[in-house]
Amino acid sequence: MQKMKKILLFLLVTISFVAHCQQAKIDSLKICLNEEKNTELEKLNLLKKLTELIHSNSKYKENFIYLKEFKNLSNKYNNDTLISKSNIYISEYYILKEDHKTAENIVKKTLKKQDSIKYPDNHYHLLNQLARITHAQGNFLGAKDIYEKAISKYEKNPTTLIIYFLYNNLSETYRQLGKKKLSEEAVLKSIEYAEKFDEINLVISSNTQLGWHLMELKEYEKADKYFLSSFNLNKIHNYENLGYSYRNLALNYSRWGKYGKAITHNEIALKFLQEIGDKRFSFDVMNSLAVTYNRMGNGRKGVDYGKKTLDLALELNHPIAIRVSKHTLAVAYKENKDYRESLELFNEIAKDTVVSSYSNNIDFRVSLLSNLSDIYLAQKNYKKSLITFKRFTVLKDSMEAKQKENRITEFETKYQTQKKEKENVQLKADNAEQALLTQKANTRNLLLAIGLLSVICIAFFIWKRYKSEAKAKQTISSQKNVIEELQKELHHRVKNNLNIIDAFVDEIKDDYQDSALEDKLEELQNRIASINEVHSQLYQSTDVTNVNLKKYIESLANNVASTYSNKNISVKQQINEDLKLQADKSSVLGLIVNEFLTNSYKYAFENEGEIKVNMNETEDSYILKLADNGKGLPDDFDINTIGSYGLRIMKLLSRQLKGTFELKNKNGVRLNIQFPKA
Repeated sequence: MQKMKKILLFLLVTISFVAHCQQAKIDSLKICLNEEKNTELEKLNLLKKLTELIHSNSKYKENFIYLKEFKNLSNKYNNDTLISKSNIYISEYYILKEDHKTAENIVKKTLKKQDSIKYPDNHYHLLNQLARITHAQGNFLGAKDIYEKAISKYEKNPTTLIIYFLYNNLSETYRQLGKKKLSEEAVLKSIEYAEKFDEINLVISSNTQLGWHLMELKEYEKADKYFLSSFNLNKIHNYENLGYSYRNLALNYSRWGKYGKAITHNEIALKFLQEIGDKRFSFDVMNSLAVTYNRMGNGRKGVDYGKKTLDLALELNHPIAIRVSKHTLAVAYKENKDYRESLELFNEIAKDTVVSSYSNNIDFRVSLLSNLSDIYLAQKNYKKSLITFKRFTVLKDSMEAKQKENRITEFETKYQTQKKEKENVQLKADNAEQALLTQKANTRNLLLAIGLLSVICIAFFIWKRYKSEAKAKQTISSQKNVIEELQKELHHRVKNNLNIIDAFVDEIKDDYQDSALEDKLEELQNRIASINEVHSQLYQSTDVTNVNLKKYIESLANNVASTYSNKNISVKQQINEDLKLQADKSSVLGLIVNEFLTNSYKYAFENEGEIKVNMNETEDSYILKLADNGKGLPDDFDINTIGSYGLRIMKLLSRQLKGTFELKNKNGVRLNIQFPKA
């Protein structure tokens, strides 16, 4: 922390010195501007220099005064280039004030008057500004269309760096739309043009974009490398760039789990951004601080920053910012155990999210449902908690089921190869002559050193291995015992939790005297019992990873039989005494057997009957055969249209085992499932 404070102090002194020099130039131009001998043309030239210098120092409010005069003189001389430049600077002022409508009107009016053929660079600069404003309003699809149309025309003959900005900004818009591959390609194109125009500062800016991509892919260490590269203190000359750089590093540290560094960097970023009056990014940094404290479990601090963030979002009157800050504050309230306030905010967000652009953001909805389920559980509203948790599980499973785009290696290789190819050509040329002269001497010395080092290393490793083998065996044995004890404790806790759930179901049965509901709840309890038996066996066994199938299925059959009163139905099984199955597959298999036994008891027999359970294995697969000699399935039975919950469950579970599902209606019902061992 002390080191970071010293760095901050150094930066502030350095920036203050640079700012002082810049301010001296600004003051000098102001004095020249006020001289009476200036002609209007000289005054226009001075205003151009002054507004550019003030704008580069991010002093938009101060610049606005001179921009009006600059624009009036530009109009008087009918200079389209200067008119465009003044309007772009003025629009920046309104963007900073979050007055996007005014900024948009200024740019659109300028575009309408602009001769795109005569002044193509100005035209595409204005299109880039319009797309930025559209993006800032949350209309990412609209911004994408503007960028793509501008690039398709301007890329045919790019003469200025505006092509870089079009690609660089498009990359961020693609990222917001979840189009990661297109976003990566746009960043690479922006780097290509930055290098073509020999603009190292823009290459550094693109490294920031690379860092964002890697951070989204949870490659935090690689992202940190690119953010630090973009930081490059020798290239940063104003508070705005420093604020954004510290903010990016802080966000990466927070997601990385390095909370202390995240808080320090965010606090530094906030100082710089507040210094220039950038409320939009100040909101972003304060929200990041609140989120970081929430991740640390410090609900009190999270609430403090969450309230400040919400106040700033309301001041900005930005719908997405308000929604995000409400979510952050709601999580902070939850961490602080203020469940009533948290639930009220989450319910507000849930209603608003239905019509918002965030309704398509699966991560946001998963987080919302997860937090709501936790709050209901803390309030002992088990029914709502269970319903919300089911919705959360379904949504999370669908999100994880999507194919993940992971082109990190290819993406980074393209960039690094492109960069190193240029470096290697020059390096080879410089070193070729020197390498030739020193090769013989280096080879002789190297062989001598390698020989001597090899003898020493061999002797050392023989001694080291002898000393470490005994210790390693003892360590491995100790670790194995610890791991087995931990696994047993885990199975014991899961078993206890399942017993608690079973007790909750018993409470519900007592509260509602409804035979149909009681039947359904008993079936649910049987399913819970089938899972519970796996953990019960593993807890009691010396083998904490595999389940004895014969013992397991006997227990399941007895449990189902005890649920129903018909004692004339027998369950016969043919399972090898030594047949074992992994715990995760045993749970799924047990649920299938439970559903088949339950269906047979309920529907297959009039008075008496027999159910067979056969389980065997081949070299690479397991085969489960279930059969009853009951009345069988209806003649018009169709597995694809049948509404039976039990059959659908069995089919779904067999798919989870990656197995085949074969149902036959012959002398009763027969079900064959074959699934791989691997």
